[in-house]
Amino acid sequence: MNRTLAIFIFIFFSTIFAFAQEGNAAKIKILQDKITEIQKLSTKNPDKAFSQIDGLMQEVKKEGYREGELTLLVIKCWYFTNKDLKKAITATQELQVKAEEYESTYYRGIVHEYFSVIYARSELPDKALEESEAAIKLLDQVSDKSKRHDVVMHKVNVYTIANEAYTAKKKYREAVQVLLKANKEIESLEDSERKQFILKANYTNIAGGYIGFDIDSAEYYVNRSVLLGNGDGRSDIIQFNNHLHLGYIYKKRKDYGQAIMNYKKAESQLPYINSTLENINLIYGDLAEIYKSMDSLEQANQYLQKLQHSLLQQEQNKNKSLHKIIDDELLKEKNYSLYIVIGSVVIIILMLVFLVHLQRKNRLLRLQEKASEQYLKEHPEVKTVDETTLSRLMEMVKNNDAVFMTAFHTHFPTFLEKLRAIHPAIVPSEIEFCALLKLNLSTKDIARYKNIEPKSVQNKKYRIRKKLNIPDDVDIYFWFNKF
Repeated sequence: MNRTLAIFIFIFFSTIFAFAQEGNAAKIKILQDKITEIQKLSTKNPDKAFSQIDGLMQEVKKEGYREGELTLLVIKCWYFTNKDLKKAITATQELQVKAEEYESTYYRGIVHEYFSVIYARSELPDKALEESEAAIKLLDQVSDKSKRHDVVMHKVNVYTIANEAYTAKKKYREAVQVLLKANKEIESLEDSERKQFILKANYTNIAGGYIGFDIDSAEYYVNRSVLLGNGDGRSDIIQFNNHLHLGYIYKKRKDYGQAIMNYKKAESQLPYINSTLENINLIYGDLAEIYKSMDSLEQANQYLQKLQHSLLQQEQNKNKSLHKIIDDELLKEKNYSLYIVIGSVVIIILMLVFLVHLQRKNRLLRLQEKASEQYLKEHPEVKTVDETTLSRLMEMVKNNDAVFMTAFHTHFPTFLEKLRAIHPAIVPSEIEFCALLKLNLSTKDIARYKNIEPKSVQNKKYRIRKKLNIPDDVDIYFWFNKF
């Protein structure tokens, strides 16, 4: 599962051009400005920026501006890694030829960086790690001080890609270690604003690494990321990943309320960020699982449907990327279609099972609710308590009085002990709900006093029945009156 926030997009648009020594200085300065504009445009409208590269490439070649030529090739590599992996390979090979021709250690390092990205996105983590290691070795050899900032940024990106590769191999400790190396590189940056943003992103990535084996450390690094503030609009993706991590952390702790809240916040940001389908699948799958465990089968079914749609989209994307490079000697075919098909079939079967179970449950709830209404109509009185006490307890319920349960236990001293004898792990909210049933409060009354939907009350009754082993054919109010 992919929980990594790529810093990739921010790296290739941070270069400050300082090479005007080649050719005519004035013309080179104009070309530098044009390339800078293309870089800026790439973050907003990549297709429009890409359409301008070939024309500008002819200009930089004419002036013999090697740095500009290499920079434009890097932008092409970046563009295709997000569009078409086969063309990304061709573009990276083109960059490799020029980097070797111009004897640039810096750009040779970037070549290996891009190959690591291509392999990682082609689900070949071992090859991605080999290329990452080669990239770091070359970038470490760059002695040009004017490129110090850019070298650091590229090394951070390489470590981030290595983290993705280790995560894909489920080597979470190694994933965390490479991100801690990235942290040291980030700390050396002089630009405080950029440094804060990249640190914020890397803390989120570190949290994603720790998720695999230490959720307390994961929560610690999420909090460190949050403490750095929202920053500018670009931080939405970081906030998304922080909510994603917290959703998983709270799910593991069985704090389902907090898990749902954070997953919902992450889901609400999907229209505004470019998330991976793996992370989208994680949100939908975990929400379906959580709702299922809470017997909220309708919500569970909704997220299973979303998950199925996302898996189909993932399969289509694989057809557009991996299947296009089957014949390329650089990458070998890795066909996961069968697993996706099997997964989709399993999800469909689970959905059908949920639907059948949901229909049966709703039919049973309707019958039980009708029987309860009849029982309450014929037996409105509450046994073992006088009218004055009952009236006082009912008034507390209506006012949501905090001392209600204390007063209730005073008049029903063995109630809690009996409940825990049947189900030792019963929680306070369930005990209070049982007390309301003991007082013969109808579904409509409980819904009104607790400001919840009647359907939620019916589902709570259903869960209480399961926990206390109340037979389906025994009215729940009758059972509590005999309790």
